[in-house]
Amino acid sequence: MEQERTMFIHGSVDENGKVLVPGAVRLGVPEQLANQVFDEMAEFAKYAFNKAHAACYAVLAYRTAWLKVHYPAEFMAAALSSVANDADKVQAYTEDCKRMGVEIVPPNVNISRAKFAATTEGKIAFGLSAVKNVGIAAIEAIIREREAGGQFESLLDFCRRIDLRVVNKRVLESLIKCGAFAGTHANRAQLLAGLDTCLEKAAAEQKSRQNGQMSMFDLLSVADAAPAIEVELPHVPEFAPEELLAMEKELLGMYVSGHPLDQYRRALAAQTSSDIGALADLENGQKIVIGGRIVESKQIVTKTGKPMMFFTLEDYTGSAEVVLFPEATSKHGSQVQLDRILVVEGKINYRDERLTVIADSLVRVAPDDAALVVRFNNDLLDRLGYLKVLLARFPGPIPVYLCRDGSQQIVLADKKFWCDGSVQLVDEVKNLFGEASVSTSLALGE
Repeated sequence: MEQERTMFIHGSVDENGKVLVPGAVRLGVPEQLANQVFDEMAEFAKYAFNKAHAACYAVLAYRTAWLKVHYPAEFMAAALSSVANDADKVQAYTEDCKRMGVEIVPPNVNISRAKFAATTEGKIAFGLSAVKNVGIAAIEAIIREREAGGQFESLLDFCRRIDLRVVNKRVLESLIKCGAFAGTHANRAQLLAGLDTCLEKAAAEQKSRQNGQMSMFDLLSVADAAPAIEVELPHVPEFAPEELLAMEKELLGMYVSGHPLDQYRRALAAQTSSDIGALADLENGQKIVIGGRIVESKQIVTKTGKPMMFFTLEDYTGSAEVVLFPEATSKHGSQVQLDRILVVEGKINYRDERLTVIADSLVRVAPDDAALVVRFNNDLLDRLGYLKVLLARFPGPIPVYLCRDGSQQIVLADKKFWCDGSVQLVDEVKNLFGEASVSTSLALGE
């Protein structure tokens, strides 16, 4: 390689001094620049294509682009299946699906196959193999029975028809929690509450069949057979939305039917410079602003006795570890609380090929439609000064609006008077202007 470098930079002459190859320097190129160009060419040559190879890639790129445009659900289902074991990539591809308008639905015992699959409605059904505690033997048994006997009408119907030695209680609990029985007209709380009853009844029926015992209805012809007797599931309310999402996260490794950040989507998009999933493409030391939800945190004490903090921040595209050194911890450490939505300003840091974000500042994020509206009449104008002082005590990301009684105009307060929306603040504003003077929308509340 050094011989080629010398030829490229200095050229060559014959024994009579005649220039055979002029080289870059003779052509007026500085030697340092010529070396740089040669280094770039040598690096590129490690992954350069000849025309035939490039043409094949071009055809392949065209075909995949055509499939993505004309068969988006099928294409993205195949793409998701190809990265099924990489949770971060699955999450990133899921965001691509949302941008494309392709809906991804949770696993479903009446629709899903082992891997991600397109449905007849142009959606993508999560694969059953993605559900924690559900093995391939159970998946094959579910699909085989569904294809042979049609869709499952209820939890009891499912338990009656499936070999409960293969699809046991643990498997069923996982399927229920992740929403795989969504089409059975019962909520997840009811299904879990009634699972033991369904299992006991189905197991007894299966045991009777195995022992050769037949009920009166078994003796009837199929045409005359009475419909199977259903059990009445307990009348219990559905789990709270955040509990349902937590179940999906636990069993699938990600959120499917919704996301804790959904009501913050616009605010985060406006206040951040990068998705977390894109951080790996950025340079060491590069300044960034990211946002998301704290899902894990810890605090340590340095050798000098000062506290510093670490927490994991998660958005739609992935997660990143954020580090607060002692100085930043003293300023912003109180903001680090589980499930809190934050915007983090800092820089990329690579150490031993491990990416972290060194935080300079943390700011709470308000929901997209959060607001505090204060209404007052002319008799209370002199209390606006007290309101300013009060708002300054509770700073935060929630916009504050002022409206005088009898006026149709609502004035947005300067950003330095925006608040945290806490219960304490709202109570104190009510004390100033009256019980009916304050209205809120998704205030953060402590």
